[in-house]
Amino acid sequence: MNIFYILMGVAGGMCLAIQGGVNSQLTATWTQSPMLSAAISFTIGAVALFFVIVLLKITIPRKIKGTDSKWWHWTGGILGAYLVFATTSLAPVVGAGMLVGLILMGQLTMAMTLDHFGLIGFEKKPINARKILGVVMLASGILLIRFF
Repeated sequence: MNIFYILMGVAGGMCLAIQGGVNSQLTATWTQSPMLSAAISFTIGAVALFFVIVLLKITIPRKIKGTDSKWWHWTGGILGAYLVFATTSLAPVVGAGMLVGLILMGQLTMAMTLDHFGLIGFEKKPINARKILGVVMLASGILLIRFF
């Protein structure tokens, strides 16, 4: 795997850990609402993405390519909005380490399920004992973070 992609993924994880704290501080110091802070965060993120689109001169399609588009293809923003809201709400309650551990647990569990059944365009990759052991080890790590 290309080192750039590995670093990009690690940086994304770092951003997630920081984002929960930043947004929870916005809640504590100004909005008093995790939902409003998440909306502000999402809006600023959308504006930043559109700025990059303009800067890189990425063309916006005039019509949807193909006819196989399903309704759920458009739900990524809703899923992302929930993630931002959840991190904003949980960060001050559980702390950064626990927050990232819980989110990683959810991500890994869902990723293995999607892979196992080959859902939403992922190639089928069956769950096996080693993968289950990996999830158990991650859960053990979360418990260690929580209780020690």
